[in-house]
Amino acid sequence: MAARKDTGKGGYDAFISYSRADRALAVAIYNGLRRLARPPFAWQALKVFRDETDLGVNPALFTTIAGALDRSARLVVIASPAAAASEWVNREIQHFRDGTPGREILLVLADGTFVWSEEDREIDFAASTAAPAALRGCFAEEPTYLDAAPLRAGGSLALDDGAFRRFLSRLAAPMHGLAPYELEDDDRRLQRRALRRARAAIAALVVLTVLAVGTGVLAVRNADRAQAQSVRAASRALALQAVGKLGSDLDLAMLLAVQASRMEDSFTSRQALLRTLQYAPLATSVQVWAVDPLAMAVSPDGTAVASFGRDGIVQVRPARAGRIGAVRAGKSLPGTQRLAFLDNDTVVAATPSGAVTTWHLTDDSTRTWQIPSTVDEGVALSRDGRLVAAAGRDGVTVWDYANGRKVGAAIPAVTNAERIAFSADGTRLAAVYPMDKALVGTVWTIADGSRSTPVNIDTEPTGKVGFDADLRRVVVDVAPFPGQSIERAAVVDLTTGKSTPLPGSVQGSSLAPLAVRADGKVAAAGDASGNITVWNLDTGASLGRLEGHANMLRTMAWIPGVNLLVSADISGRVVVSDLDLRPGLGLAPLGDPRLVLDGFGHVTAARVSRDGRGTVVDNEAGIVTLVGPDGTRTKLSGPQSFPPPIFDDPNGAAFVDGSRAVVASGPGGRLVLYPLEPAGGAPVVLSEDRGGTVALFPGGDRFLTGSPTGVITDWRRTGDRWSGTPIGELGAGPVSALAVAPDGRHVAVGARDGRVEIWDLVTGARIRAPDGPPVSSVDASPVVAWHPTEPVVAIGSDGGTVQLWNYERQRDVLPALFLGTGSVLAVDFSPDGRMLAAGGGFGTAPTLWDVAAGELLGRLGGHGSDAVTAIAFGPDGRSLVTADDDGAVLFWNVSIADWRQRLCAVAGRDLTAVEWAAYVGDVTPRRAVCP
Repeated sequence: MAARKDTGKGGYDAFISYSRADRALAVAIYNGLRRLARPPFAWQALKVFRDETDLGVNPALFTTIAGALDRSARLVVIASPAAAASEWVNREIQHFRDGTPGREILLVLADGTFVWSEEDREIDFAASTAAPAALRGCFAEEPTYLDAAPLRAGGSLALDDGAFRRFLSRLAAPMHGLAPYELEDDDRRLQRRALRRARAAIAALVVLTVLAVGTGVLAVRNADRAQAQSVRAASRALALQAVGKLGSDLDLAMLLAVQASRMEDSFTSRQALLRTLQYAPLATSVQVWAVDPLAMAVSPDGTAVASFGRDGIVQVRPARAGRIGAVRAGKSLPGTQRLAFLDNDTVVAATPSGAVTTWHLTDDSTRTWQIPSTVDEGVALSRDGRLVAAAGRDGVTVWDYANGRKVGAAIPAVTNAERIAFSADGTRLAAVYPMDKALVGTVWTIADGSRSTPVNIDTEPTGKVGFDADLRRVVVDVAPFPGQSIERAAVVDLTTGKSTPLPGSVQGSSLAPLAVRADGKVAAAGDASGNITVWNLDTGASLGRLEGHANMLRTMAWIPGVNLLVSADISGRVVVSDLDLRPGLGLAPLGDPRLVLDGFGHVTAARVSRDGRGTVVDNEAGIVTLVGPDGTRTKLSGPQSFPPPIFDDPNGAAFVDGSRAVVASGPGGRLVLYPLEPAGGAPVVLSEDRGGTVALFPGGDRFLTGSPTGVITDWRRTGDRWSGTPIGELGAGPVSALAVAPDGRHVAVGARDGRVEIWDLVTGARIRAPDGPPVSSVDASPVVAWHPTEPVVAIGSDGGTVQLWNYERQRDVLPALFLGTGSVLAVDFSPDGRMLAAGGGFGTAPTLWDVAAGELLGRLGGHGSDAVTAIAFGPDGRSLVTADDDGAVLFWNVSIADWRQRLCAVAGRDLTAVEWAAYVGDVTPRRAVCP
């Protein structure tokens, strides 16, 4: 058989782009291409990529799809009216065309028509019902296409069907570099060979019948194997369904991801866990209430949430540790418009007509009072629930409903209670209202009716507003530009009139509801699509978006004393989000915001001790710092200013002597030992010029250093003294990377010119690893890390890729892992070898990879545009440390068990019997997903 066309860096012979309406044909083509003319003992004849997820539910998945497109030698487009209308099929075609030129696009007509215009030398898109628009300008001559419509109409899509096999041969032939008849001949030859082997196997089975006694054991094993395969398939299906449910049913998605992981801890289930965690990273609770709340109020101590819905019932629920509990009390109060807490035990409810009811939770008693004046435009309650403002045609009057008396003077001109608010102490009232054909904002003193100078506010006539507690600022919708449907937000200073635009916009819907935190520093706004945007009002900067809702937001409220926001949408979904997780840093849900440390300078190394007692951080100035588990810092050294630093000297650090000491390098190759036990021991200078990169041997009583001049030194401890013996020279400038294999015999050495060599410390032999992709800079320094159990070294290159190279077989284990456009500056394997973490420059976020699958699990945030220069797993594999060139050191939780536990905590429930039957079925006995 002729060799097929090289698939390139990606390793895919073809990428199948199709609409979900054509899934059955796509699956048949996918399976057929992999099986047709498959050589004996080969896993597949062709490597084909077919997306198994619904991109319409989660567009963020296109990053993975784009990577597969970039690594595919050709694109197979299954054309149909559904494909022509599919945004994602067109997007895949356009991305493929924008990539490497000269790659083939093969067409399969599943349904509809495909017409070519000879006059225009172009597809006639007006007459073609099956041609995606992204194919415009793709073909200079009329393309040939395979018509699959007859197969779909009455034929079989099985490979043993003659018509489908001929159809598939025509499609697969160019991928194998053969003519269709040659491919069919090869396939028949391979089938005959397989038949001969099958006959031989049958003869052997006849002989083996004498061993029938063992068939029972074999049957049991096969049954167990079949059951395991069923569970594995069910787990992967659950993982895909979990990702598909993220945009519509978040708590169910969380539970499906956890169950998938419990059934099989695989790449698919781990990726589903991570994607589900990162979808609504700040959420601490996701619930669905039977009736969607129209408004909410939180008690002064933050331990209770009151709400009312369309059923006219006011309900009170406990709030504790980021969760809202079951209904504690309920009261029928029809027509309620406003809610507030008078104290922790009393709820105040007001109707638009001016009826004010106080409900005492302790004895369940109520008292209702009616505002005596005419109420035309609703009411507003003070923040503490003591006062009620009634809006009428002649303005606003304020009442103390406890004694039935009017408070202060009437406030004229203001006629809409939706856009007024009380100050925290109840002595002032602010409003946004029309005056002289414009909208203005003013603050009144209730006692005497005096007011501040009105300030102009450029907002919509009916837009929502949100005031801070001291009525100094108001957040408003900004009127859209003529002819546009984009809503914008701004914060207006009511004392100066200054308007500060807030970044972000909402397409086609106003910002509603609005909620300003009690301290006036943070505001949140929701929209009709379920998006929540949060801003810092002091700086005007966006703190990011909160996820978790798929429908229009109805109401929001801040829980006092903590940085928690409760939000509810029209479907009854209620989400509690914790803003202390620092959304702007992109840490949640894996990063611990309490351990966001900065001020370390340009970090060059970070290592975690074997006993978990801390992390040592070294920077380019030679400042060595010990970071404890709680984030406390102990500086072991000051800046090393002598000898003069050599450009880009590699600095390293490691725990030695059973974590009782730290060895670290400074500029120019100075190597210093810092005793940790006993405390207060004086640092010992081991060398003035042989420090640099540091690599620890298993056991911790021996280490290697690679100096700025390329010398490798072996350091060993004898008694209380350390001595170093040079064992070789790299001969190409500084040693940029150094790592000792788990066997203690082999060492990976990286040079600035991009070379990586494997040294055998016993025989002295050196093996050069294959070069990575072409370098993009003069300094091509690679980074290296050893797999903990296999003879595999990870090599991060200047070209943005990580190779996994088996030095015994001298070949790559998997296709190169592609991080991005920047250099790879740090890599590390997890202790069990299942995950690889990598980071790089040009804003390349730290990434987590599944080693067995060779696929991206996900990306971490936290470092912004800074280069990630150091990365290290903790000894138990549950934690990960990343550091950058701007001095930030971050700590991440990468424990799969902890990921499951967090999702269970946020979901706050288990799968119901109906959900189990619908999604899990009888493949495994029902048990608690979240025990």
